[in-house]
Amino acid sequence: MSDYSDKIARAKQQGLYKVADLNGGEVTHTISHLLEDYVKFDREMDILCFSDTGKQLQVNLTNGEWLIKNLGEAQYLL
Repeated sequence: MSDYSDKIARAKQQGLYKVADLNGGEVTHTISHLLEDYVKFDREMDILCFSDTGKQLQVNLTNGEWLIKNLGEAQYLL
């Protein structure tokens, strides 16, 4: 691979998840921590970080409710 190809491959492993990132099926990650009220793209949002990837998940009302229902109120994440 060229240096530029390496740069593009690294960039794909960082940032926020998009729907297109999950079209290949399920992914499994280990939750590291939650960034609450984090300012990104000039707006405040909650971001779920993982210990095994640079990708992050923006927590909205729908997936936030799912996380609480299925994983519980993990105080260590807050």
